Amino acid sequence: MSWRKYFPYPSVRPEQERALDFICEKIEAGEKAIILEAGTGVGKSALAATLAGWMTQKPLPESYAPGAVVLTSQKVLQDQYVRDFSWARDLRSSSNFQCERLAAGSCGETSRLRRAVGQKLKQSLACNSCPFRAAKDEFVESRLGVTNYSYFLSESMYAGELPPRQLLVLDEAHNVEDEVRRWTTVEIGENDAREFKLDFPGPGKEFDWLANEYKGHISAKLGLVGGKLKNLVHAGALVGEGVKKLVSDNDRLDKRLCQINRLGNDAKAVLISRHEDRQGRRSMRFQPLEVRNIAKDVLYSRATVTLLMSATLLDEKVFTRSVGLEGAPFISIPSPFPSKNFGMTFRPVGRMTRDHIDVSLPKLVRAIKKILTEHPDEKGIIHTANYRITQYIGDHLVDRRLMVQEGAGDRDKMLRRHLESKDPTVMVSPSMMEGLDLRGDLGRFQVVCKVPYPDMSDPVVKVKDRAWYNWRTARSLVQSVGRSVRSQDDWTKTYILDLSFMDLLERAPGMIPGHLTESMEVEDA
Repeated sequence: MSWRKYFPYPSVRPEQERALDFICEKIEAGEKAIILEAGTGVGKSALAATLAGWMTQKPLPESYAPGAVVLTSQKVLQDQYVRDFSWARDLRSSSNFQCERLAAGSCGETSRLRRAVGQKLKQSLACNSCPFRAAKDEFVESRLGVTNYSYFLSESMYAGELPPRQLLVLDEAHNVEDEVRRWTTVEIGENDAREFKLDFPGPGKEFDWLANEYKGHISAKLGLVGGKLKNLVHAGALVGEGVKKLVSDNDRLDKRLCQINRLGNDAKAVLISRHEDRQGRRSMRFQPLEVRNIAKDVLYSRATVTLLMSATLLDEKVFTRSVGLEGAPFISIPSPFPSKNFGMTFRPVGRMTRDHIDVSLPKLVRAIKKILTEHPDEKGIIHTANYRITQYIGDHLVDRRLMVQEGAGDRDKMLRRHLESKDPTVMVSPSMMEGLDLRGDLGRFQVVCKVPYPDMSDPVVKVKDRAWYNWRTARSLVQSVGRSVRSQDDWTKTYILDLSFMDLLERAPGMIPGHLTESMEVEDA
C-alpha cells in the first residue's frame, strides 16, 4: 500500500520519503511503536498527515476510530496542524466552550455538575446543542485529530469518550517523560492541608498521610458538595454564584482525588520532596519515580501503532530507556538546513554555574551589550535559562529595545509585542526555549547566556544517571537554538556565552547535532 496519494503537498522532500518508507515498512512488519528523530526542516507534520490517511487503508479493529490522533506539547503546534491541513480537527478542554444550559458558564462547568449529581439527575441537565460535544464528535470522526497531552491523558483515563485510533502520533516526543510525570504529580501546599484542619506530617510519613488521612478528607468533602448540588438541581436552582462555587469546589476536589489515585499505592515508586518558598510557605510534592509503565498504560495502549517523533531525541539509548521503548525501531534523519544558517558563535565570558556566576554576570552583560551594537536594527532573543540572570540583565543593561520577562504571566504579552512591533525588539526570557517560531526577521540573532543544565535540587534529577543529565542539557540547548531558523533560506546568528558549553561537548560527544557545530566559530567576548 503506497503512502504517496495521501501526501498533502505536490512534492516530497528526500528526507520525508526516507522517513515514510521506514515507518510504513515497520508498521507492515507488525511493529507497535516506532521512533523518528527528524531534524528541523524535515517537515514532521506532513508525515503525520500522510500516515493518518495511509492507515485508513488498513483493517479497522472493533471499537477503534480510523486515522490518527496527534498529541502536542504546545498550543502553537496544535494551531499549526489545523492551519496547514484543512481536514484536521483539534480539540481543547471543555472549559474553552460556552454552555447555554448553565448561565455564564462553560461546557466544562456543566459537565462537572452532571458528574457530581449522578446518573439519576444528569439527564435533567442535558443540553439541546452542546458546542463541546459537537467539537468532540468532529474530532473523533476526523481522519486527523490534534490535541494536547494533558487533555488526552485525562479524557482517555476518566471520560472514556475518545476511542482508540489506528495511529497515535506523539509529537515533540522528547517531552513524553515530562508530560506523563506532570500529569501524575501531586503538589500540596499548607493552605490545602488547612482546608481540612490538617497539619503537615513529619519526615518519612508523607505518603501514609497523603494516601489515608488527606485522601479520606477529600472523599468526604466530595460527598458533601455532591449532596448540596443534588438538592439545588432538584429545586431547579442552577443560576447564581453559589452553584458555580459548588461546581468549582467539586471539580477541584475531584481532580485532586484523581491525581492521588494516579500515583498508585506503592510508596517506593513515588519521589517525595518538601519545599519552602521565599515567604516561608511550605509544600510537598509527590512524583512517580519512573513513568515508563505509566506511559505504556495511558499512551501506547491507545492505538494499534504509536509513532514518537521529535527533532531533539539526540541519544537513542537514553531516550528509549526514559519512555520504556527499548528495542523499538529508531531512525534519525538530520536537518537539511545548512550549518551556516545557524551562525553558531562561541564567545565565552565565564562559567555560569553557582560557584562562578557572581564573577561572570558583569562580563555577561558587557558581552550582550556588544552583541546589541552588532545588531542595531534587528530583532532577537536572549535565552537566560533562569530568572536570576534575567533580572540581572534587566537591572544592569539599559537599552530601550529590551523586553525583560519578569514572570510567567509576562511571556505571552511580551511575545505578542515582539511579533507585532516594527521596532527591533529583543526579548530577554528564561522560558522560550521551546514552541517558539521566530522565522525570518523575527529572530536574526539569539543569545544563550547559560547552558541549561537540569536543576540538581530536583528529586527527579537526583535519581537519574549522568547520561540522562547530559541528554537533558543537550536537548534543551538544541531546542533553544532552533527557534530562529525555520526554513531552508532562513538564517540567524547564535551566540553562546557560557564557558560550560565546552564541558558539555566533552562529556556528551555527538549529542549536539552536526548542523549546529560544523561551522561554529570561536571568538573573544
